[in-house]
Amino acid sequence: MRLSKLNLLFGLVTLCLPLVLADCPKRTMLVPRNKEFLDLCGSEPNDTGSPKNDKHPCFRLEANNLHNVELQDFRPDHKELDESAMIVKDGDLTHFTPRDSSKAFLIIWNGSGSRFVYSPSDRPGCGEFSLYTGSEPRWRFVVKGEHGDMMDTDAYMPSPSVLICSKWFTIRLAQDAAYVPDDE
Repeated sequence: MRLSKLNLLFGLVTLCLPLVLADCPKRTMLVPRNKEFLDLCGSEPNDTGSPKNDKHPCFRLEANNLHNVELQDFRPDHKELDESAMIVKDGDLTHFTPRDSSKAFLIIWNGSGSRFVYSPSDRPGCGEFSLYTGSEPRWRFVVKGEHGDMMDTDAYMPSPSVLICSKWFTIRLAQDAAYVPDDE
């Protein structure tokens, strides 16, 4: 009797597991590479240590992280990038930099559908950014450079791409329950 229950359980798991897994969004599992990150970026914005390349873009996330994201190459085919394309500082996954800053990339946050696009510029130390919040209401997306240059968008106010020049960029992606757009 006990063996038949185990066989039944195993059979159900075998049948149902592919159905459960099929509904999961793609996810890029990022592995911290602290030494590489510190060499390229230093530990924080305005760090007195000198990174190898003062024009290589570095990013800090506020109010979110890269735990549930998908990385893609930002070309027409949107090829999925493997985890080695992005260097993260530590297990918090809030500080990151692309391994190759000459390539555009797309980050998709699976929970909100928000999308962040970075495209390198011909001007050293500058990047072109596009932000999309998806259809989820009340998500706000802000990118700021070290010198105060910024752009923001939400589901109600699409934003064109913007050129920002900085070594460090702060990205804030958060749900703002108090935010009500003017047209509501």
